[in-house]
Amino acid sequence: MAIEAQSYRVYRSSEGHGFDDGVDTAGKTSFTLKGLAAGQVHYLRVTATNAGGESLPSLTLAVRPGPAASSILLVSGFDRVDAQLNLRPSYPKLGAVDRLFPDAQNDGSYLVPHAQALEAGGHAFDACSHDAIESGALDPRAYRLVIWQAGMGLASGLALGASARGQLGAAHAAGTGLIVSGATVARRLGGSAAAAADRLFLEQILHAGLGTGSGGTSLAGGAGALEGLAPFTLADAAAALERGYGLYEVQAPDVLTALAGAQVIARYGAGAADPPAAIQFGGAGSGKPCALLFAFPLEAIREESARREILTRAVALCEVKPPLPPGDGAAPRDGGPVGGDVPPVARDLGLHAHADLIEGHLHRHLIPDVRVTVCGGDRAGIVAQVTGALSAAGFNILDLQSDVGGSEARPVYIMTMEGQARNGIQAIETALGTMARDGIEVD
Repeated sequence: MAIEAQSYRVYRSSEGHGFDDGVDTAGKTSFTLKGLAAGQVHYLRVTATNAGGESLPSLTLAVRPGPAASSILLVSGFDRVDAQLNLRPSYPKLGAVDRLFPDAQNDGSYLVPHAQALEAGGHAFDACSHDAIESGALDPRAYRLVIWQAGMGLASGLALGASARGQLGAAHAAGTGLIVSGATVARRLGGSAAAAADRLFLEQILHAGLGTGSGGTSLAGGAGALEGLAPFTLADAAAALERGYGLYEVQAPDVLTALAGAQVIARYGAGAADPPAAIQFGGAGSGKPCALLFAFPLEAIREESARREILTRAVALCEVKPPLPPGDGAAPRDGGPVGGDVPPVARDLGLHAHADLIEGHLHRHLIPDVRVTVCGGDRAGIVAQVTGALSAAGFNILDLQSDVGGSEARPVYIMTMEGQARNGIQAIETALGTMARDGIEVD
C-alpha cells in the first residue's frame, strides 16, 4: 500500500464548519477557484487521498476577495495536537480525569473567528498556513498587514519557526504591519531555552519581553488601541467542554513586558498594576509599521463582540482601510425565495416555495460523558417519566436506544441513554433514586 498522497480533495464552506462533498484534484497539487464574487467569504480545507483512504483535513483557511488585491494576510499557525492539550474535567468520585476531546482541543478551524471579524469590518483578505511562509512559497511583503494566529503553538514545539521569523522581519522592515496572537509566543521566543535570534524578533520586531508567571482568563483593555474596551474572558476547560467546537482551553498564557516605545493595551485584570497581556508598537500615524502582540489567542475570547472589536481596532491602528461594506461575519441565515426549477413546479401545484439555509456542522457534535441504563415494567409514560427526571437533573441526552425484554406476560422496557451530566453525576443519581419505588432499576 502506498503511503504517499496520490491525489487531493478540496472542500468548500460558506461558514467555516459545515463543508461540501469536495472536489478531487485528479492528482494535481494545485487547484484554482475562479469567478469568486467580491465580498463573499470562502472557507477551504484539503485532504490527501491514496489507496489506503483519506487523510484528516488540513487547517481551515479563508479568502474574501475585494475589488483589488487584498491588503491583509491571515496565517494559521496552530497545528499542535498532543497530550498536554487534553482536557481534565472533574467528576464526582473520580476527581480530575484526563480526557481526549479533539473538537475542543484543536479542530483546525481557529482561523474562522478571525475571518468573521474581518468580514464584519468590511475587510478583504487572503489566508495561508504557516508552512507557506516558512517555505517561502508566499512573500508577506506583498501585504500591508499580516495577522498571525499562533494559538497554543506548533507541533514542532515552536510558536514561530526561524524561517517564518526571517520572512516576517523582512516584511516588517519593508513596512508590513504585524498582529501576532498566541499563548506561547513570548515564552518560545524569550524564555530560558530561546536562542539569541528568537529574542531578537521578540524584542526588536514585537518590542515585547517575557514577564513572570502566567496570565488568567479575565482581561480588560487598557490604553492605545484597546482604550475603554469592556472586560472580556478567555475560554477555560469548562467553556471548551460546553461549547464542543470552536473554543479550546487557554492554558497558562504568557505575561508580557513592554519595551521602550511600546505600551500595554490589555491586562489580566482591570487594575493598572495587573500583568500585561497585550503590547502595541508603532502604527496610528507614527510613521512606523504596527506591531501588536497578544499573549493570548484571539480566537479563544468567549465574547464574540469583544473579539470583533479588538481585531477591528487593531487593524485600524495598522492603518488598513476596509475596501468593502461591512458584513455580518456569518453565513447568510435569512430565508428567501427559491430559485432554479422549483418555482414553476410549485406554481403549477398551487404551492408557495421558500428556502432557509441550514448548517451541517458535521464535526460540531457534543461528546457524551455518562451512560444511563434503566429498566422497568413496560407501561405508558415510562419514557416521559425517566427522561423528564434526567432533564430536570441537568442531563443532556444525546442518544437514546430502547428495547423490550421479559416475556409477553411481563414485558420489561429497557432504555440506554448517553449524554452530558452538566450538573454532575450526583444530581442524576439523586433524580433517579426516587424511581426505585416505582419498580425502575437504574445502572
